[in-house]
Amino acid sequence: MGDCGSTCIERVGSVTSNGFQGYEGCSGLTSITIPSSVTSIGANAFDGCSGLTSITIPSSVTSIGWGAFDGCSGLTSITIPSSVTSIGAYAFRGCSGLTRVIYLGTEEKWNNLTIGSDNDYCLKATKIFHVHIPANDFSFNATYHWYQCTDEACTGKDE
Repeated sequence: MGDCGSTCIERVGSVTSNGFQGYEGCSGLTSITIPSSVTSIGANAFDGCSGLTSITIPSSVTSIGWGAFDGCSGLTSITIPSSVTSIGAYAFRGCSGLTRVIYLGTEEKWNNLTIGSDNDYCLKATKIFHVHIPANDFSFNATYHWYQCTDEACTGKDE
């Protein structure tokens, strides 16, 4: 597809369960808004979109396809909802700039995801987990508590 501009929002409004795809090779793509009608990120959807720097996946998405973000070397941060149950092989291959994965679920749920092979950049990036604290637990002065995991062992240090 080549260089398709800096932002592509208008083209995704009608995409639903058949998989979000079609931006492969859009090197000029820097940002995108994925609508809540999308339930899966299709195979090679953003393959080669080297200008993409961050992306937030909506909670309607349950799977990230094979090679979805392959070659997105400019990607530094991605937010993945707890609704995602599988990440395909090669989904984050070539994402050499990926340093942070924000997962909107618990560390336990992250560890139970089905993650395909060759996703080292995603697996080695700093993980930030989202943990819901019940409203009646007054030991925390907030509804939500975040903690950051900086290594694969994920000891769960508070931040």
